[in-house]
Amino acid sequence: MLEVFLHHVWKYSLFIKEDLKCTSGERIEIIDPGNLNSDSGPDFHTARLKIGDTLWVGCVEVHLNSSDWEKHGHDQDEAYENCILHVVLNADTNVKTKSGRVVHCLELKSRIHDSAFRNYRNLLENHHHLPCEPRLKETDPNQNEDWFHQLARARLEIRSRQIASVLEKFNGSWDQSYYFWMGKQFGFSLNAIPFTMLCDVLPLNLLHRHGNNLEKTEALLFGCAGFLEDESGDPYYMVLREHFLHYKNLLRLRSLHISSWKFLRMRPNNFPTVRIAQFAALYFDNNNLFSLLPEISSYTEAREVFNLKASSYWDEHYRFNCRASLSVKILGKRSADLLIINACLPFLYTWGKFHNSEMHINKAIEILGQIEPEQNHIISRWKKYGIKAGNALHSQALVELSNEFCSQKKCLNCGIGLQLINNLP
Repeated sequence: MLEVFLHHVWKYSLFIKEDLKCTSGERIEIIDPGNLNSDSGPDFHTARLKIGDTLWVGCVEVHLNSSDWEKHGHDQDEAYENCILHVVLNADTNVKTKSGRVVHCLELKSRIHDSAFRNYRNLLENHHHLPCEPRLKETDPNQNEDWFHQLARARLEIRSRQIASVLEKFNGSWDQSYYFWMGKQFGFSLNAIPFTMLCDVLPLNLLHRHGNNLEKTEALLFGCAGFLEDESGDPYYMVLREHFLHYKNLLRLRSLHISSWKFLRMRPNNFPTVRIAQFAALYFDNNNLFSLLPEISSYTEAREVFNLKASSYWDEHYRFNCRASLSVKILGKRSADLLIINACLPFLYTWGKFHNSEMHINKAIEILGQIEPEQNHIISRWKKYGIKAGNALHSQALVELSNEFCSQKKCLNCGIGLQLINNLP
């Protein structure tokens, strides 16, 4: 048996509680098992127990064997002075705190419900990609929905911490940070890194100051991206190149190497050249893009920001100097939705956290629930298992669940796993 499972047994009282006694013979009444501690020190804090006729409030330590207390050095650690109970599978010795006080001990060896450990072991030992797949139908949809909300919020929390680092990088500038983060998302998976590099070499303030028309905005972006290095090309290319060379000398701009950008095995509409042209349209149409974000109250309003198209040159091009059949390069709905999910809402959530605004935090979660679910291999797999994402909140939750829980078999920390493990006859 793993010690982490014994923590679970204590936390959820998955043991026979009739005639519960310490190894010393005194009766125990569990009023509150305490809160699990994720830091150093005893395993549970603020537990409330009645031992004999005395009410105790303090910490609980959990081990497989009571002799582990000394093996781990707790008998010499003042942090364990407030322990009121030692919960063990096997009581093989008595233990004391550093001051010499004997710690009450509860042995659970003959009290743990066999079905709880069997449920847990079955999840750990099966070879399904999703450990609980054979038993998913046994779970409560309402409890699952609550769990999905927690997972979606946890995913926003992770992104919020990442955004906080970006804000620190740019000295607290929300506009520059949003520009950098939006650029990363505009690169989607394959070109996220070169897009962030582009936003580094061409700061937003320079783009705003000198990109006073869409042509010059494109010139600055494409030039810094490394796409204007050839000395010859079609008329539009040469116009952009001329603009960029002027600004490059004036502002001492640097350019990425064109090899940084990936085109291979990509649909033409997703080419980085098309994405940069759409990014140029986004920032030319919205000089103060971030200022719009806190005012957005619905998916419809968020979607309006991304009703954009690349300049007319790109109607017949996917790359410079290569003419193609007519195709207006509007930003598609799926791409726009991904930008809202991965760029706008995490920033809205972070804005709410930084300004202690529950309204903005809740609005980010609410809008997530208004967007159609993402389509990827993880969501497809869950659908095959009978769990269908009804919206983007669900799909974000399922991605988080798959990556952070299922793949690591953290069933004891999962809302679905807990239902199955704690389902006692």
